[in-house]
Amino acid sequence: MHTHRLARSLLASVSALALSSAFALSTFTAPAVAQAAGAVANAGTVVGAPTITPSSPLGYYIWRDDERVHVATHGPGDEHHFVARLYTEGTFENIDTSHLEQGDTYKLLDGGHMLVLDFYTYQATDDIAFTVRGADGMRLDLNLDGSPIDTGLIYLGPTGRHPATNPFHIDL
Repeated sequence: MHTHRLARSLLASVSALALSSAFALSTFTAPAVAQAAGAVANAGTVVGAPTITPSSPLGYYIWRDDERVHVATHGPGDEHHFVARLYTEGTFENIDTSHLEQGDTYKLLDGGHMLVLDFYTYQATDDIAFTVRGADGMRLDLNLDGSPIDTGLIYLGPTGRHPATNPFHIDL
């Protein structure tokens, strides 16, 4: 009986160790793993602003002009909830927004390495622009209405190219 309790205790300890190791790995390597798993859009893909009109499709529009990166959400029709998590090894700086409604927010986290957008967009376009200092790229993890958004609703640069995956990495 005592041996059986000892075996259960040992099994529980090993399971707890494995679970804590898995958590630690996911906590410290999630950005790197997601970046490696995601497609990379080169800098030329995102240079130049798209044309966004009231009849443009629902989605995220991402581009770069000069030194600034723009992430716009466009939601014709019913209200849509856009949540985006952007990561960089550098820092997000010089953040400006336009057309945000009451309740739309952004947060700069992790010492400026993470920018989280939380926008409710309908019948318009919300936009955030920023610079990235100290890095040549960023990783984007984009959601719409509580789920990862389909890559066909992510428009990069003036031609509206779609990334191969979501999340994905952009070279700047």
